[in-house]
This record gives sequence, structure tokens and C-alpha cells, in this order.
Amino acid sequence: MEKNTVHVIVVSFILTFLSFDAVSASSKGHDPHHSPHEKPKHFVLVHRACLGAWSWYKLIPPLRSHGHNVTAIDLAASGINLARTNEIQTFSDYSKPLIDFMESVPETEKIILVGHSLGGVSISQAMELFPHKVSLAVFVTAFMPGPSFPYSVISQKIQEWMIEKNPTNRVERIGGSNRMVITSQPAELVACLLGIAQDLS
Repeated sequence: MEKNTVHVIVVSFILTFLSFDAVSASSKGHDPHHSPHEKPKHFVLVHRACLGAWSWYKLIPPLRSHGHNVTAIDLAASGINLARTNEIQTFSDYSKPLIDFMESVPETEKIILVGHSLGGVSISQAMELFPHKVSLAVFVTAFMPGPSFPYSVISQKIQEWMIEKNPTNRVERIGGSNRMVITSQPAELVACLLGIAQDLS
């Protein structure tokens, strides 16, 4: 039996580190994260609480311009999803649009899941249910629940402890951002996602 391996990446924007080589190179017309021979990846973007798929509007065009497929999901009662908030009783109800999408993905396709904030819990559910369809998961300032601890409001010290106790393949840090990195530092986040996709998927 083949062992499914899912690479887990934590993208943290609290500390200050980023290799600006990729960003400056792509701004000069040379993109170190895209090869004409590279097979396109499929990024599935999952928003934070109280937002919707629209919140990824600064990342979708640049990812697509690099030749990748991008799907942004509206979780239940979010964005243009028609579910009503009083119909959402469990977190599984909230994540159902993502789970339904993952069920529709062909068995031969591998997805790169990207969850922002509370979206980390939703992508964790998808990883558990569909490990054979996930090539890697990126937690963007996101909850990263593990088998032995629940999620709640998490301080930087606890985030670092979670990374230590639930090891990831890589941790990226982008300085100069606020909690909405998808709108405050989109170019840096795109460069980070492209590098992760090329290196690990």
C-alpha cells in the first residue's frame, strides 16, 4: 500500500523574515518559481471567518498568470454561499462546501490547500478526509489543529509551540504585514506560495 504524504507548511506573518530574492526577481520579469515545463498546480483557497472567496482577489490573478489553476471556496453562509447562519450547527456544516468540492476532485488530481485564519480548521478536515487528493497544505496565519490539542485564540508563543509539537516541512515568515496578509502583502504571499508549490508538490 502506498503511503500518502501531505506536506504541511505554516506561513506565519508575526515574525520578520522573507527572502525578497523571489519577489524582486519576479518584479524584474524573471520568475524563479515558474518553469515552462512545470505542470500547473491546483490551489484551493479557503477564507477566514466572516469573509468569503472574494477575499483572495489579490492572489487569484497572479497565481493564474503563472499558469496555475485556482479555486476559491465560499464556506457555508459566507461570501455568496446561500446557506443561512442559523442553519450552520457544526463546523462540519460550515466546511461542507470545501468537502463537497474535494469529493468532486478526480482521484488522480492533487490539490494544494491554502487556509487563512479559521480556514486552517477547514483545510485540516479536508486533509483528514482526502489525504490522497492533497499534495500539500499551507496554513496562512491559520489555526493548525493537531490530534492532541484544540484550537482557540492562539498567542505567538503558543503558535511557536504548536509548530514545534506538530512539525511542518517549512515555516515562512513575511514581515511588515498585519493579520490580513492576503491584502496587505499579496505579492509576497504569492511568491511564497509559488515557491512552496515548486519545492514541495
